[in-house]
Amino acid sequence: MVREQIERTESVHQTVLRGVSAATDQPVAELTPLQAAVDVNAMDTLMSPSKNCRSLQFQYMGFEITVKPDQVCIQEPHESAIES
Repeated sequence: MVREQIERTESVHQTVLRGVSAATDQPVAELTPLQAAVDVNAMDTLMSPSKNCRSLQFQYMGFEITVKPDQVCIQEPHESAIES
């Protein structure tokens, strides 16, 4: 599992891409466009401090992504099943 803190200087979707990049050992530029898995503008808006969204989950590049207000967790599907 990879956990990335959401930095104040980046958007939520940038944190997701940074985490998946770390998990796959691929540069961000070589990843599948995140927009193919989730509406990045809606995700950034929902997870903004002014909203009360506790978490958002979706799948991207074979990973289970969980976005919380302060961090992003990237798990391989079998890790999600084990921790449930």
